[in-house]
Amino acid sequence: MTKDEEKLIASLRSLGKVPMIIEPATVKSVDLAKLTCVVELPDETEIPDVRLKAAIDNVKDGLVQIPAVNSTVLVGLIGNKVSTRCVVMVSVVDEVLFFDGTNGGLVKWPSAKGQLDKVKDYLTAINNVLNGAPIAEPGGGAPSALQTSLKTAVSGIGMPDFANLENTKVKH
Repeated sequence: MTKDEEKLIASLRSLGKVPMIIEPATVKSVDLAKLTCVVELPDETEIPDVRLKAAIDNVKDGLVQIPAVNSTVLVGLIGNKVSTRCVVMVSVVDEVLFFDGTNGGLVKWPSAKGQLDKVKDYLTAINNVLNGAPIAEPGGGAPSALQTSLKTAVSGIGMPDFANLENTKVKH
């Protein structure tokens, strides 16, 4: 195909193009199982089955923002067909699903880090006792049987390191 033919085809295609239509709407209900919602346009027309995800199928990958009921969303026409619409932007997010949401909520890192630091301090204290001077058994002078047993049980485990657990690319 020559350059002139390519230009002609591109020009013909552009004649049939219509700008994408995006309109504001109010969320009336959300169907989490289908990942769709019902919206109401400013002229009070209700539109069912508006997609919250690019493809409504059984694929669990991706990120989905679940809009709050009665919040404003921007709705676009897929392929500029009034029969298929999707939520383009959300004003109030009720919930965010990563993949299918079965792993629960994201960790509140500052709180988790505080609790993990307590665990590390606790384990450090135990480790210091186990690896410190022998605790004399009353009357015998030998190391405590408990100290020896614990030292054997935890040897090779190593101290936990909680420094690099935060995924800084996902924030909430």
